[in-house]
Order: sequence, then structure tokens, then C-alpha cells
Amino acid sequence: HDAIWDWNLVNDEVWWNEGFFTMFGYDKNSPIPDLYQWTQKIHPDDREKVIGRLKTVRKNTIYFWEDEFRYEISHDNYGTVLDRAYVIRDIKGQPIRVIGAIVDITERKKTEQQIAYSEQRYRQIVETAQEGIWVIDERNNITFVNKKMCEIIEFEPAEMIGKQIHSFMDEEANKNAEEDIKRRRQGISETLDSVFITRSGKAVSTSVSTNPIFDDAGTYKGALGMVTDITKRKLDEAQIKKSEADLDLKNTELKRKNTELEQFAYVASHDLQEPLRTTSSFVKLLQQQYKGKLDDKADKYLHFVIESSDRMKVLINDLLDYSRIGTKRELKKVDCAKVLQDVTADLHKAITDAGALIISDQLPVINGYATEIKQLFQNLTINAIKFRKKNTVLTLNISAKIEGGHWLFSFADNGIGIDKAHNERIFIIFQRLHTRAEYQGSGIGLSHCRKIVELHHGKIWVESTPGEGSTFYFTIPAHLSTDNI
Repeated sequence: HDAIWDWNLVNDEVWWNEGFFTMFGYDKNSPIPDLYQWTQKIHPDDREKVIGRLKTVRKNTIYFWEDEFRYEISHDNYGTVLDRAYVIRDIKGQPIRVIGAIVDITERKKTEQQIAYSEQRYRQIVETAQEGIWVIDERNNITFVNKKMCEIIEFEPAEMIGKQIHSFMDEEANKNAEEDIKRRRQGISETLDSVFITRSGKAVSTSVSTNPIFDDAGTYKGALGMVTDITKRKLDEAQIKKSEADLDLKNTELKRKNTELEQFAYVASHDLQEPLRTTSSFVKLLQQQYKGKLDDKADKYLHFVIESSDRMKVLINDLLDYSRIGTKRELKKVDCAKVLQDVTADLHKAITDAGALIISDQLPVINGYATEIKQLFQNLTINAIKFRKKNTVLTLNISAKIEGGHWLFSFADNGIGIDKAHNERIFIIFQRLHTRAEYQGSGIGLSHCRKIVELHHGKIWVESTPGEGSTFYFTIPAHLSTDNI
């Protein structure tokens, strides 16, 4: 199927075999095309090269050639051939004849182009990869490194090719090199943390994924490694560990201080009770025995002392209650409907005296601290009763709904309301918006509420309009467990 040609340089005649006519699309019954006609079949970009080669024959400067050129199969469709030729000379060394064979290599060239494209694409992928890539042979010598690998350790490819990859690692990696290679020869792939030493002497922490390479016969031919720079991650992990250690230390110290504060508050509150009780008792005795026997001013002073003592007693008890919140952490199922029932029973007289109407939707069963949840419901109910509007029936609507993994509770009243500027202040301990003459209390009730809600890893806030009422919202995680506490 090859095109065989014989060019007589003496009489300039050319002989072609049948394969020539078939390859170049000539009718075998037509006259043999001359050299010029045939060269018109050659791709314009290759034509001058082929003609130049033929002209060189007569100059007695060539003995043999092998060349490729493209030829026209059909309009704008070209194939590729390989042309080999020998120059025959006479006894004087003058060229008298050229014999050649043209082989169609179109399919081979397509395959080569595909391979070249695939190779180019592979190179692009490898060279633009964000991981360092290296390949070693069966003697553990580096045969290839990509651009990223060179960037990681600050060496050029020429400085690495032919050397062993472990020679660029730290002392520990060098110690483990022999065992690592044994595992590769056994066909074991693995990912290891290794430290490379850069040209500047800097240690670079990396994660190296290595895979053995075997030929078709199953013979070990080396290994391929993928290297990821994890220096920043290692530094972050070290910082996190340090931060965790510092946090654990601070948490331990905070727990100790909280315990001391709770003990101090309890002891202080408890120890203050006795002298206060004594003072109050003696002042009341004075008032009973000498009322009317002293002047009006003395009676007034005694009354003030008794009132102050009573307020101090309430304040101390409130502080004692505040310090006890969360001391007995017994997480259990809490039926909020039952809690509200108990609270309304305990506050029956206050609710009746205020003529209050308490309305409740269906309330859930939650995980929580029963004593603290009851105190939370009680304080919010008392708050609504205390700050009701005169000559208006107090209505308190209590509801709960699931929202974003939390139970959202609301206590909505139609009381006097709160100015928006005080929405945060009211939850701070001892903060009062009204005088004691207007509303009794120590200013600690809502701070109790915040502490209880935060104990349950929730949030509490208020939305209010002065003169129209307030709605207190708080959240409790729907799946609260001891792991959350």
C-alpha cells in the first residue's frame, strides 16, 4: 500500500507504482503526473521544503533523506506521509537516480497529536496543582518534581533530580526512610506527616500521600508522592491546643471563683440575718414600749428603722436566692404546664387581689432544672402583676412554640410597659425604674430571670410599648442535655 517512486535523473522520467495513484488520488489509467503536478498535492506550508529537498539532489550534497509532509486528501482535508529516499550514483559519484517509498502515517500522527495533547494537559494539571508532586525510581532517586514542590522547599528541579527525596526531609524522616520504602515495595500506599527542610533552613510541615508504582509485570518501579503544606494548620492546631489549655485553666479558675463567690454570698447573706434580726427585734420592742411616750419625731424615726430593716431582710433573702441559682444542677423533664399550675396556686392571693387573668396555651415538656424554671415563671408572673395599669384588668398570656431548635416562650401582659431605652437595664441586678413608693421590690427579680435562662443556654429579652404592655421572651434549647451544660 506504500507509494514507490523511481526518479531517473538522466532523462528526468519518474515511475510510480499503483500505490502512488491510490494514495494521491490519481487515476491509474491516466498519464503519470510530472513532478510539478505532483507537488501541487502537497500542503502549501510543506511544499517549498519538499521541492527544496528534490533540488538538493542534483547539487550532489545528499545521499539519503527521511522527511514528513502533509498532502491533500480532499478539499481542506490533509493527511501526513513519511517519505524515505536513496540517491544512487554512478562510478564517478554523480547522482543518476533516486528511489523512494512514501508511507501514509496519518493515523499515527493523529495518535501522536492526541498523546501530545494528553501529555500537555497532564503537564498543565501537574504544574498548576496546589500540591507538590514528586516521583522516584526503584533506586529511590527523584525523577520528577513539579513547580509547587519546588516552591515548598525552595529548590530548583535540577537541584533535586537524581537525589533521594528523604535527603530534603528532617532527621526523623531520614531515619524512617528505609522502612517507608519497604512498605512501598510491598504495594502499601499511605499518608504520613513529614517535615521538609527548605534551602533557607526553614522547617515546613507537610502531609505526604505516597503510592507505589509497578509495571505490567508487577515489578516495583518507584513511587509517587503528593505533598500538601500544612504548616499553617499545624501552627493553628498548636495555637488551638494552647488556647484550649488556657481556656481550661481559666474555666477552672472561674469555677473556683464562682464557687467562692457563691459561698461568700451565702455566708454573707446568712451571717447578716442574725444581727439584722436582732436590730429589728429591739427596734420593734422600743416601738411597742415607748410609742406615744416619746415625741412624734422619735416615733417617726423608729418607723423608718423598722421599714429599712424589713427592706434589708428582703434584699438579703433575694441575694441568697440569686446565689443559689444553678447550685443544684439536676437536669430532668419539666412539665411547664404543671409548673404554671403550681405557680398560680402559690400566687393565688396576689392574682386574686390584682384581679388578674392568666391565659396559657399548651405548654411543652422540656429538659431543664425544675426549681429554677418554676422561679423563672414565678418572677415573670409577679413582674406582670406588680407593673399592671390601674383601673384595667391585667391579662397575662403565656405561650411557647418551637423555633430553630429552641423553645420560644412569651409572657405578654397589658401593663404599664417599658421605654425601649431601658430594655437591657431592667435585667441588671438592683436596677430599678421606679421608686419604692410607686412599686415595692429589690430590683433583682428580672436579673434572676436572666441568670436562670442563661443557665439553660438560652436568651431573654423584652419587647414593649409604654402604656400598652410588655412581652418577655426567652428561649430554652429543645434538646438540652448535660452535654450542653
